[in-house]
Amino acid sequence: MSTLEHRMQLLLDERRITLLRQRAAERGVSVSTVVRDAIDVALEEDAAVRRAEAAARFLELTAKATPITDEPEDISRLHEDMDAELIAKLERL
Repeated sequence: MSTLEHRMQLLLDERRITLLRQRAAERGVSVSTVVRDAIDVALEEDAAVRRAEAAARFLELTAKATPITDEPEDISRLHEDMDAELIAKLERL
């Protein structure tokens, strides 16, 4: 576990603090631990979504690419097609 070095203040409504206290009591941990765990879960879910989106974009690029064989020229052409598609998308950002 990492060293806890930063303090922050968080304002919550009664419903949220009640739910946090209940969850902490159920788990036998502090409210702060429940909050840190919830943050970790939320950040991991965000990362998983980004990975899934990147994988979908990669599959889209490969699906549009010219079919290849084991020939170096075909592999090179596929690489160039994928680069061109990626560059075009980046230019639109």
